[in-house]
Amino acid sequence: MTIGFALLILFLLGYAALSSAVVWHLNVYSFSRKANIASAVFIIAAVFLGALSVFSYLQIDWASAFKAFEFTSPSNTLI
Repeated sequence: MTIGFALLILFLLGYAALSSAVVWHLNVYSFSRKANIASAVFIIAAVFLGALSVFSYLQIDWASAFKAFEFTSPSNTLI
């Protein structure tokens, strides 16, 4: 596991915890019944999309992706 991947996971976990706490607080103190259902759908969608982003991050071949950004000097190219 790279340090960048660990930081990404920590950021996503922190973001999910804070946004879920905000939505839970609004559920308890402010929202109507229909808004409670919508916010539950929001939380489920956020968890699903967060997991999907982590799994898609794992599928990327980062070595070949970064090689695509390497530039060659003009003397090595054939015209």
